[in-house]
Amino acid sequence: DMERTLVKRVQETVSTPAGDAKVKVCQIDGNWRYYPEYESVVQISRETGLPYMEVCQMVLQNAEARHVQ
Repeated sequence: DMERTLVKRVQETVSTPAGDAKVKVCQIDGNWRYYPEYESVVQISRETGLPYMEVCQMVLQNAEARHVQ
């Protein structure tokens, strides 16, 4: 048996120095979680020439900075 928890997510647009990216945002046990949209990260990577993981980290950092209270 497996247990599955459904979490309400919202989609936000996060601005980064390389461009805007879509991010799914949810809160689990009081902690914010961020999931960059793959296509947004790929598009920024192609447009800027930056590596995928670098863009992904940039998006995550900017998303986290938005939700710091």
